[in-house]
Amino acid sequence: MNVANIRDSTQEFHLLVSTSRTQTATLTLALGAATSEEPNTHPHSDQVVLVLEGEVVAEIGEERITLVKNQCVTIPANVPHRFINEQSQTVFAFTVYGPPAYPTDDPS
Repeated sequence: MNVANIRDSTQEFHLLVSTSRTQTATLTLALGAATSEEPNTHPHSDQVVLVLEGEVVAEIGEERITLVKNQCVTIPANVPHRFINEQSQTVFAFTVYGPPAYPTDDPS
């Protein structure tokens, strides 16, 4: 059993738990921070992002929306996306990838 406490995350992006089928991570963005300069993709993985604190601008494909606390969005595999904190509060989000988007050595 893999158990992680999301509040132990201290990095902007922190992988929590990975299996061969799913992967979880946290995302923390300070004011003005973005996940990347340009949108990126996960060619084989859908991504779900749940905002736990703050508000974040989500650029997904051709759309741009603001997600607030307790809202989530699903990004289909291979769709360009990035997240930007344009507000005054730090953004803290929980994200799930299926299948994993980042290398893992977990054989389960």
